[in-house]
Amino acid sequence: MSASEAIRLLEAALTDEQSLASYVAQFQRLVLNDDSLSGQVGEVLREVAYDLEYYAPDAKLRGQDTAYFGSERALAEIGAAVAKLRTLA
Repeated sequence: MSASEAIRLLEAALTDEQSLASYVAQFQRLVLNDDSLSGQVGEVLREVAYDLEYYAPDAKLRGQDTAYFGSERALAEIGAAVAKLRTLA
């Protein structure tokens, strides 16, 4: 897995909110299972992957714990990460 593939998934998530949950799941699988990511880019990717652990598209699940958040915050987290990654490229 390459960092560019992970970044592509984040960018796709920003443009296709209907598939956000799918993109988040794919991104997390890639990043959290890849020990080769290093440096600042790897750090940003891992950080957003961990943050997105609290993304819950299901409102009922979000109601069970205030730590969970919905699509609006997920998109904000992803947008901030993509912006940060662009400064590192």
